[in-house]
Amino acid sequence: QNHMAWYIMRHAAENDIPVQFHTALIDPCIDYTDPYSLVNFLQDDVGYNTKIVLLHAGYPLFTHAKAMAMAAKPLSQNNVYIDISGRVMFANDPNVIARMLRDFLDVPALWGKLLYGSDTLLGERFLFTAAHTARDAVYKATSAMLQEGMVTGELAIKIARDILRNNAIRLYKLPLEII
Repeated sequence: QNHMAWYIMRHAAENDIPVQFHTALIDPCIDYTDPYSLVNFLQDDVGYNTKIVLLHAGYPLFTHAKAMAMAAKPLSQNNVYIDISGRVMFANDPNVIARMLRDFLDVPALWGKLLYGSDTLLGERFLFTAAHTARDAVYKATSAMLQEGMVTGELAIKIARDILRNNAIRLYKLPLEII
């Protein structure tokens, strides 16, 4: 398995393809879902240059996901992205997600590394619930930033658009217009 993981990481880095890792705690195997289990990739040139997507924002280990996305060589950023989709959305109230997001958004270097996907376990009802929760949470988090004077209204809107659409378009090189 270790050999295969490094092969995939090398191939992904060479071809500029993001690699997604499931990082939501949904069973008792916390070691498998902890974002810190990917630290070895960041300490290697191949892994450091690979775009890594932490699906579900490390739920409930949000601080581990944040640290992984921030860990970088001097004067650079790494290629770790945080996806706030799936279980993290339908398992929590938008206020809880807004607090988690706000913690990420307090670090401007992470603004371009946060994205919303549509991963979920079951059907359309969960997709709708997750999307609704994500939009509410992004609104609450960016509104708080605006009220505190951390960002302007224009920047808050840009951050929200980036999280909900544009960052994924850029990362996955989707043939969609940036808005």
